[in-house]
Amino acid sequence: LAKLQTELGQFVNLDQYEMAGEFLSKGQIAITEDKITTSGSSVVKNLRLNSQEGPSVSEPKAEINSTVEIDTKNSLVSIRSVTTDASFGRISIEDGIVPLNSDSGKSMTLDISASNVDLEKVRPFAMLFGGFPEEMQLAGIAESKISFNSEKNIYRITTDSTKIKDLKLVYPDK
Repeated sequence: LAKLQTELGQFVNLDQYEMAGEFLSKGQIAITEDKITTSGSSVVKNLRLNSQEGPSVSEPKAEINSTVEIDTKNSLVSIRSVTTDASFGRISIEDGIVPLNSDSGKSMTLDISASNVDLEKVRPFAMLFGGFPEEMQLAGIAESKISFNSEKNIYRITTDSTKIKDLKLVYPDK
């Protein structure tokens, strides 16, 4: 992953992060004049993300299965399915649409399902990427279905099905 980070650094600013681990993938790619279709499975082992400015996180093993289509003519990504099984739980997306630019004529639609998500194991990732306070404790097992939709510059995140068992959220007094 460290070598992959070097290559990705040409396109995405990853300067504040350091990646290590092993990434194995197999799949199929079909390319036509207007579409790129991929289907495959990947395994990430011993992932470690370090931040120059804060915490680091690790994931012993994550398995990812996906089927994605990129419509190059209409600038759309169609996520037929992406499922990630990791130590913190399962996250999946079915039938998602992500426009690559404002000229695509479509809105973003992502329906994300999360099952058996251990919030205590997700917490370090939230601290690393989302600014979650280090001194705050978070625990519980979450099940959720969340919809992300966009239209122009307006984003809507909705859920009518989120359950958390044994929720613990503690922020110490100062």
